[in-house]
Amino acid sequence: MRTVLVHSPGNELLAVTPIPRADFLYDDIVDADLAKREHRRFVQVLERFCEVLHVRDLLTDVLEDPEVRELIIRETLDVVPLEPLASELRGLPPAAVVTLLIEGKEEEPGPLSRTLNESSYSLPPLPNLFSREMRRWRSIKTDDRLDALPRAMDEELIMKAIFTSHPKLGNKGIVYDGSVERRLNHTLEGGDVHPLREDVLAHRIQ
Repeated sequence: MRTVLVHSPGNELLAVTPIPRADFLYDDIVDADLAKREHRRFVQVLERFCEVLHVRDLLTDVLEDPEVRELIIRETLDVVPLEPLASELRGLPPAAVVTLLIEGKEEEPGPLSRTLNESSYSLPPLPNLFSREMRRWRSIKTDDRLDALPRAMDEELIMKAIFTSHPKLGNKGIVYDGSVERRLNHTLEGGDVHPLREDVLAHRIQ
């Protein structure tokens, strides 16, 4: 193992509260500060024997390219069709866009929401990016081609932008791009695909 891609957990974990916890597929509430400390120690261990790449850094790099930025904004609007959000994303510097895409954007609460102490997001945060979702992105490469991308979710839009646009993750293209699929009855994840040799892939059928 020479290179590892990680995402250090951030404020997106604050969205995992008792009510939406199950929607995010968490069994319990996450202690965000503890998760950050443990992940820093984990990265320090990895850095002793391999190169560690961070999702935030790579995404900030690729968003310097206006074409990549416009592409990820368009695809984000496919998930969250809000034109004011698109205008905001176009006006922010790359690092701020990355924060918004990962940590989400809370809606301004109305009177009832304030009374009930409830919050909602116009752009959902990505609390799974550092854990469950990252496991899908094991670098499945055959002959320098990225052979599969998972189903269409916000995480996949971010990872697709990184894998297709950043020079550190260069490859010869995507064989199957799940991020453009709109079929709810079919998914393809990293654990479903196994490279047997340079020219053969095995796909687990569910």
